[in-house]
Amino acid sequence: MGEDSQRPAWVEVKSDRPSVSEALSDLHHAVTSKLQSWNPYNSPTLPPPPTTSNTTTTFTTTAGEQIQDGLPEPERLGARTRIGKCTILFNGNSYWERAIRTHEAHDRLHGYRLHVLRQKLLDDVWDKPAYILSLLLRELSKPESERLEWLFWVDADTVILNPYIPIEVFLPPAGEEFEDVHLVYSADWNGLNNGIFPIRVTQWSVELLSAVVAYRYYRPDEPLLFRDQTAMWTLMQEAKFAKNIVNAPQRWFNAYQGEHNETLAPFQIRRGDLLVHFAGVPEREKRMGIWLDRAEQHLEDWEVPLKSTSYLGEAREFWEE
Repeated sequence: MGEDSQRPAWVEVKSDRPSVSEALSDLHHAVTSKLQSWNPYNSPTLPPPPTTSNTTTTFTTTAGEQIQDGLPEPERLGARTRIGKCTILFNGNSYWERAIRTHEAHDRLHGYRLHVLRQKLLDDVWDKPAYILSLLLRELSKPESERLEWLFWVDADTVILNPYIPIEVFLPPAGEEFEDVHLVYSADWNGLNNGIFPIRVTQWSVELLSAVVAYRYYRPDEPLLFRDQTAMWTLMQEAKFAKNIVNAPQRWFNAYQGEHNETLAPFQIRRGDLLVHFAGVPEREKRMGIWLDRAEQHLEDWEVPLKSTSYLGEAREFWEE
């Protein structure tokens, strides 16, 4: 396949290869133009979703994006939301919408803001890094006192099993020793799995995601077995980015399914763990349905307080190493 066939449709072909700054400028304008249809600052607000008497969250819904605040209005006064979740869901059926609702319950409990993109931006799977990049730029354009500090990406095929587990337990401790950690990731037998990861709202993160989005153009001949995931993994191992990333135990926030009659592998979910991720699972929706039924029962042996799990001890030992 030739270079032209691998070049993204949104990149303008020029007679001479542009400089890095020119290409990133072109990318910024292309993505910005595409985002105009759903950016809340440029789109009329649609009516919010139906609410019930016990609904405490606030929705901002536009043509292609839904933003849901985790803190009710009275509690938001004087409070700062530190973490925002983000995901993508296009034409989701009931299984995927149910999965999102498990996250909404988690967000209400801990005050996280949830961003859901529901409109295509780029071709194939490249919406994901483009959307994360757009959120990073949106946050960095705010005064520092109003910004999110972290974004927590979650693929839509994830189900929260224990909403009592805060994302903060997985983040680097406060202090100078860890202030240069900008990305916490997990890996499986294929290397990086970027289905779930926290990334700090910083210029470093903008540079990484910009490079991921532009990867196909600058390295058109390099194979991308897992597409955006392979691009991200390759970049993360380069000297510019490698010193600012940390590989966390996969089970912490990216556990795969397992059953109680099995000998569980270290990457498989256990009772009391945060969530389960159905990456590359055959009959995915069938498996999601089984675990969604379990999550929606709010079983006491799954929904346990943080102090009753192994997370606190594991995290303390991990960051002390």
